[in-house]
Amino acid sequence: MPDKCSHCGKLAVEWEDCDGHGADVSRRRVCHECGTISDEATFTNSAPMDHAPTGFSDEIRHFARSLPSQYALYNSASQHVSRGKKQGLSRMKDVAQTLKCSSALRKQASEIFEKMFHSPKVISERIETKITIAMVCLYLVCRNAMWPITVSDVCDIANCDVGKFVRWSREVTTEMNLQLPMMDIEQIIPSVCPELSREVHEHTKGIIQVCREVFLADGKNPQNVVIAAAYHAWQGSDFINNRKVKLAAFVKKFNLHKNCRYKSSVANLRSRELSKLLIQLASELPWVIEKVDASNYHQHILDVSKHHKTLIREAMSNLLEEEEEKEPLKRKALNEMDLWRNTEAEESKRQRMEKDKVLYERLAGVLDEQLPPSSLNLDNEELCDDDLTKEEAKLYIK
Repeated sequence: MPDKCSHCGKLAVEWEDCDGHGADVSRRRVCHECGTISDEATFTNSAPMDHAPTGFSDEIRHFARSLPSQYALYNSASQHVSRGKKQGLSRMKDVAQTLKCSSALRKQASEIFEKMFHSPKVISERIETKITIAMVCLYLVCRNAMWPITVSDVCDIANCDVGKFVRWSREVTTEMNLQLPMMDIEQIIPSVCPELSREVHEHTKGIIQVCREVFLADGKNPQNVVIAAAYHAWQGSDFINNRKVKLAAFVKKFNLHKNCRYKSSVANLRSRELSKLLIQLASELPWVIEKVDASNYHQHILDVSKHHKTLIREAMSNLLEEEEEKEPLKRKALNEMDLWRNTEAEESKRQRMEKDKVLYERLAGVLDEQLPPSSLNLDNEELCDDDLTKEEAKLYIK
C-alpha cells in the first residue's frame, strides 16, 4: 500500500528499483505524483574501492591473510630446535664422519646429548660450550665401544678447549651415570704411528710393557709415551743406520706430528727417561761384556724388551744390594756429623768459659774483692774495655 508523501500529502510513495539506471543505490522510495525521493536503501559499488575511507577493513583483511602463517608458526613451535642443539648435532656428525664412526655410535651419542641438553646445567650455557658437550658425548660413546681414541684427538678435530672438554667429560659421566673403561696405551699405537711397519709396532708394544712394569707410563700423556717407545723400537730394529737419528727427525720423517697432539719438549723428556731405563736394563744382560752407555745401548733394545721381566728383577736386586752396601757408609757419615756437631758445641762452651774467666779476673782486680762467678752480668759484656773503672765494673755485678 502506498505511503503518504511528506511534500504533497498524497498517497503515492512506493519503493522503486534503480539497478538499471547507473545509480549508487539499489532501491529508493519515490512519490509518483510529485517525484520527491523520501528514502534510499543500501549503497552499491559498481567500481570496488581498494581502500576503505576509515582503513578498518584493511586491518581486517591483513589479519585474515596472516591467520594461515600464524597457525603454521603455532604448530611448528613445539618442533623448534635451538641453535645450540642444532650446531652441536651438526658438529657431532662432521667429527663422527672424520673418525669413521658407525651410525649406531653416532645415534647413541646424539641421544646422550639430547638428554644432557635439557639439563639445568647445560640449557643456559653458550653455544661453544654446547658444542663441546656434544663432542664429549661422542668421545664417551667411542671409549665405551673400546675405540683407541684420546681427548686430544677429538679436541684437535673439533677445535675444542682441552680444559673445558675434560671438565664437561666429568659432568656428563656423573650426570648420565656412565662408566668409562680404562684405555690401553698399546691400542693407540696404530693411530699414532700409522706409517711404521708392523714389526716396529710389535717392538713398540714390548717397550711400552717395560715402561708399565716400572710405572714410567702412569700419569703421563699416552701419545708422547708411544712416540718415545716407537722411536727407540725403530732405532733398535736397525741400530746401525738409525741410532744417530734424532727424535725430531724421526717424528718429521713419519709424520707423527700430524696424527697426534705432539709436543717436542714433553716427547724429548719421555725419550730421555726411556733411554736411561734401557741403559740400566741392558747392563743386566749376562752376555753383554762392554759397558753400556748412550752410544751403544741401541743394539740391546730388542733383547731388553724380550727379557724385560727378568732384567727388571735383576736390576731391583742389584739396587737393593747397593743400598745395603751403602747403609754402613751412611751410618758412619751420620755418626761423624753428630760427632762434629758435639765437638762444635763443646768448643763453643769452652770458649765461653774462658771468656767468662778473663772477665771475672778483671772485675776482681778492679774492685779489689773476691766475687762469686754467678754474680757476673754477662749481658753487659760489651761494656768491658781496657780502662775499666769501679763504677763501670759494678755494672757487671748482678
